[in-house]
Amino acid sequence: MFFSENDILELTKCERCQNTLENPRILPCGQSCCFKCIEQSIEDQTNRILKCKLCSNMHQVPVENFPQNMTILKLLTKKPVSVY
Repeated sequence: MFFSENDILELTKCERCQNTLENPRILPCGQSCCFKCIEQSIEDQTNRILKCKLCSNMHQVPVENFPQNMTILKLLTKKPVSVY
């Protein structure tokens, strides 16, 4: 399977800021967000609650934050190859 550069850019876009994911974290629902976007979007600072923009589920953000999305990190380091 081959992906175009545009496909990869779309797959690696943060749904909150619409930029390429930076320090991507994976939410319990499977979605990914930038670490910074998660921290800025916590609705309840006392209980560290975040509402997922895509599934609308409420997630409690661990003190150490959600785990890094290693698959997205690897994908961001790959250079797309043109296939003719």
